[in-house]
Amino acid sequence: MSLNLFQDRELKTTIEMALYLSKVDAERRQAEEALKRSEEKYRTLFEVESDALFLVDEDTGNLLETNEAACKLYGYSHEELVGLKAWDLSAEPEKTKKAIKLVEKTFLPIRYHKKKDGTVFPVEINANDFTLDGRKINLSAIRDITVRKLAEEALRESEEKYRTIFNMSKDAIILSTEKGEILEANQSVLDLFGVESFGELKNYNAADFWIDPEDRKQFISNLKQKGFETDFGTKLKRMAGTVINVHASAIKLESEQGAFIISTIRDISKRSEFPEP
Repeated sequence: MSLNLFQDRELKTTIEMALYLSKVDAERRQAEEALKRSEEKYRTLFEVESDALFLVDEDTGNLLETNEAACKLYGYSHEELVGLKAWDLSAEPEKTKKAIKLVEKTFLPIRYHKKKDGTVFPVEINANDFTLDGRKINLSAIRDITVRKLAEEALRESEEKYRTIFNMSKDAIILSTEKGEILEANQSVLDLFGVESFGELKNYNAADFWIDPEDRKQFISNLKQKGFETDFGTKLKRMAGTVINVHASAIKLESEQGAFIISTIRDISKRSEFPEP
């Protein structure tokens, strides 16, 4: 009787152990399947990312993995890229070596890299690091900013061009707010009103130079209705009190910071179109 009891208990234990191992094996398979799905998910994200992505061993600088965008950007095959050091892609290798060693999230607004054919181009880099299997890994997202830099250069040249025109114009040019706060003015404005410096000019409101307040109101009203005004005839006054006849033109500009007015003022006193009473 005791032998049967012992055998029953052994059988029960064996069954429970088998069920437990089966459960553990099922959970392991589920975990492996979940990990596989996760890896596939992140591999897909890695590949479809438009920026060039690199996984770099921080100790050796070896490129461990990269995506298709990186291959297209640098002109290498995947096999060629993962055989390189990170600084092999840089036109500034010493800077790259130092940057890889940084242990915190890094944003580099501009660095210069080079393609397989030797072409040097500007890039923007976002990088972070993490630990994988005991190794420190640098994950870098690299974006080609060639078009952006060309646009910035064109804008800068355009600004310089119009700054030159602004400063050399014989007409007085004023940038102000709708309320008349003077934000910018060229030398012709200082000459027209007899003001010695822009710092002094900013102490005044644009309306202070108008003789007839009603003219000023009409000018601003026309500007608000049409968005521009041309050759508005009126009288202004210099600092010394001298009255000048002018044609005032302006355009209204809207921006996130508010509305601004660019005005040009031409002294027509010598034409005698507005004779003194």
